[in-house]
Amino acid sequence: MYKNHFFMFFILFLIPVSLKADMGTYFDSYLKDLERKKIRAFYTSCVTDDHIANLLVPLGSYNALLVERKNGVVVNLAKITFRQGSPVITETHGGIYSYHRVKDLVNSMLNSDFQFLDASLLKNVLDISSRSLCEHLEAESGISKQNHDQIQ
Repeated sequence: MYKNHFFMFFILFLIPVSLKADMGTYFDSYLKDLERKKIRAFYTSCVTDDHIANLLVPLGSYNALLVERKNGVVVNLAKITFRQGSPVITETHGGIYSYHRVKDLVNSMLNSDFQFLDASLLKNVLDISSRSLCEHLEAESGISKQNHDQIQ
């Protein structure tokens, strides 16, 4: 009986925590790799109902990375490839809803203002505070100015 409880605890708690730690570690190593190679990047971010979304597009690349954070922890990563000028989500976590949500989020973010960051500044990209709301999610989720301020 106790073995079953431990197994359920492991499945429900430890695996998701491990995945989030892996996503954060992956993103850190991704940023360090860009810095080591001295690759500059375009960067934008916005606030969803309870996440901060960050989109990073390295200069000269057809790939991008979307990172979503909640309370400073990376909770979702999505790899994006640009084909014929359009973003294609090549990898994300979750099911079909998550895929379409990320696709809509990326398309919305591509219409926002980007900052051009030197490679040496990339390690601080998560410290850059977003001031804008993610447009496509605002109406869908009922995000309010009050929620936006609490996430900051």
